[in-house]
Amino acid sequence: MQLNRDQTHQLGRTLHTIETLTPHLNTLLTTPPAPPNIPTHTTPGPRPPLPIHILDTKLNTEQIVIGWATNLAADLRQPTPQLTSAAHAAAWLHQHIHQLAEQDWATDAADELHDAADTLTKTINPTTNTEGITPPANVEGTARHISNALKLMRINISHTTLRKLAKEGKLTTRRRSDGAILFQLDECANYAKQHR
Repeated sequence: MQLNRDQTHQLGRTLHTIETLTPHLNTLLTTPPAPPNIPTHTTPGPRPPLPIHILDTKLNTEQIVIGWATNLAADLRQPTPQLTSAAHAAAWLHQHIHQLAEQDWATDAADELHDAADTLTKTINPTTNTEGITPPANVEGTARHISNALKLMRINISHTTLRKLAKEGKLTTRRRSDGAILFQLDECANYAKQHR
């Protein structure tokens, strides 16, 4: 089914998103992102493993965008463009957006491209909105336990940072009878949200 004017405009925005965000995937593949509020170390040594989900996103996006560009070129009886990346294919599709919108398979292409752009956006800019997440009150744990619980809430703060903040007096702690230092989950979450 062909696309109407609004759908064509939305498809243009989708293609622009793919064109601008796909180059960032290569950066994420070569430089793993450091968690916020934690200094990066530039010492030599082993690096973390390749993030497979980013590679999957890159390959899937390329397959979808280059596939639809190839289909459009074939239907327009044009030579298949030399597309080396999803960004090039998205730019080529954007240049031919009105011809794409007239194709019978345009809605299928728009849906797949929109899904690819959505996945790409979530990979490049994962949501870190934790405003709606309220940690349960009176939950205590060691620095490592609290750090792991905060990661489930999409708050990245290491156990060593929690210990450092406690030594600086920014977080309160309690010593358990066996000597373990306990932190309050809600206090740590609130501190992390306020000091991003």
